[in-house]
Amino acid sequence: MRKILIIWEFTNNVLPMLDKAASLLKGNAVTFHFVAFISHDTIQKTGISNTTTIAELVEQSLSAHQLSEAPHKVFAVHQDNIANWVSEICAGQHYDLVIKSGHRTEQLFYTPTDWQLIRHLPIPLLLVSNQPQRQQKSVLATVDLLNVSPVQQELNRKVTEFAWRIARHDGATLHLVQVVPVNPVLQDLDLTSGAAVLEKSAPALLAKLEAFAAAEQLTDYQIHLQAGVVEQEIQQLSKNLKASLVVMGSIGRKGLSGLLLGNTAEKVLTRLHTDVLVVKPAP
Repeated sequence: MRKILIIWEFTNNVLPMLDKAASLLKGNAVTFHFVAFISHDTIQKTGISNTTTIAELVEQSLSAHQLSEAPHKVFAVHQDNIANWVSEICAGQHYDLVIKSGHRTEQLFYTPTDWQLIRHLPIPLLLVSNQPQRQQKSVLATVDLLNVSPVQQELNRKVTEFAWRIARHDGATLHLVQVVPVNPVLQDLDLTSGAAVLEKSAPALLAKLEAFAAAEQLTDYQIHLQAGVVEQEIQQLSKNLKASLVVMGSIGRKGLSGLLLGNTAEKVLTRLHTDVLVVKPAP
């Protein structure tokens, strides 16, 4: 990574995001741009609207986190539609990563900035939890080897590559997980179960996962094979591992189907209390 965009909704807790940024930049020659967004709501809450004042506050926070020494620029922007602004700026400049404080919601018809960015942003998006769980040095990478489409296979490789690089950088263990989907209705009716599904598919899938890890030349990793509702299984495994980061791919479903159904990445975001890196396929 050479260039990172860090975006902050002014008045939200910025400390966890700065901690994560400092960790990622440590030992790397990376330039970053920091953009503080000022909406009408934040002006009403704080009474602060002067962009120079806010930029100075940001610089103070960067200095406190030893980020001010890295090459960077700070901007304060009056903007209510953050997702559109970020998408447009990323289309005009090359960024390798966008970092943002995560905003979770479980409301079906409400599409927050996070979800809009997941659907429209073509580059990796790191959503930093404002309420992180107790963490260990472990990075959880989610793959789907059951889907043989070229797009999904590319996502598997990109997810694994990002997860492995971050795990090595942080001195963490890489955990690779494949979840076999189980119909929740059939499960509730006791017509099937995760254990029954794994009993049939586990040997072949474990062999696939080992072959995939070998092809990606992974080291210091652990494999997990789960069966059940995908977002629930990922949440539970992340909790059990006390994962510091979950890395997952998203094709970014759009339109009415995206609004009504969402996608796995969005469903997982409503459940996780850890940082999530969302990787997209090549445009």
